Amino acid sequence: MVRIKAPRDGETVIVDGDLGHALADPDHQALSFFSAKRAEQLARRTSLSSLRKQPAVSHDGVRIRLLANVEISDEAAQAASLGADGVGLYRTEFLYMNRQGQPSSLPTEDEQYQAYVRVITAVSGPITIRTLDLGADKQVDSGARSGPTPTNPALGLRAIRLCLKEPDLFRTQLRALLRASAHGKVRIMLPMISSVAEYRQAKAFIEATRAQLEREGVA
Repeated sequence: MVRIKAPRDGETVIVDGDLGHALADPDHQALSFFSAKRAEQLARRTSLSSLRKQPAVSHDGVRIRLLANVEISDEAAQAASLGADGVGLYRTEFLYMNRQGQPSSLPTEDEQYQAYVRVITAVSGPITIRTLDLGADKQVDSGARSGPTPTNPALGLRAIRLCLKEPDLFRTQLRALLRASAHGKVRIMLPMISSVAEYRQAKAFIEATRAQLEREGVA
């Protein structure tokens, strides 16, 4: 059995993320080696950053688009700064799971709308926003939801089935998404669709919500 001694307070520790190694109390030779390695990585990153506004085109002339996956709305701006052409997937369930001091409440329509707009306005390309994928391994903080919290590790009552079972939850998100779509190129992804009937139900919800917003005069 290998015994690993815990680092002392104030002790220097080198972490090599490439190799998955951690080195405590490195000697002068190790410090010099890893300092040089870090400088080399920073230089390469600087060199690559100069290319971020160049089009990504293969040798045979195929244009490649890089779309980012984000979980927190502020990540979209970071992706755009690195040259992403848009957002290929925005996972919205993290709005419900990471409540930052508000674990007993669900995100309101306006709260969601503002988060979606931050993503949409951060990048110039298309934005694909996935509707709520909760249930199974992903639960709302403190189990706060209008209905029972399923814990089935299989598909069970999750994602689109959960939304269709709890229409108020789904309608609030759809209103925020449709309102936010007035600000950019938004596409809605429906997660875990398992039948044509589920898709038709979800589509009917979207159309009904759109009609409701139009009657209210909301863009």
